[in-house]
Amino acid sequence: MNRSVRNSWLVADRQSAELVGRLEFVTVLKKLDSLGMPDIQKRSARNRIIRLFLVDRPSVEERIRNAELEP
Repeated sequence: MNRSVRNSWLVADRQSAELVGRLEFVTVLKKLDSLGMPDIQKRSARNRIIRLFLVDRPSVEERIRNAELEP
């Protein structure tokens, strides 16, 4: 289940990037990452094993990598 939830987030990000523009979408994600908000930093610091057991959204870094991929 966790993988399908994460994949849904990533698919939605790719669709959003296509809608608003890949560069603009990635720029917003990078800005969010640069704010250093505790909940975003905490999500980025989680290791892979914890992410496997939790229904969790992808980290901002993972979302940026995903959005930068060509469709």
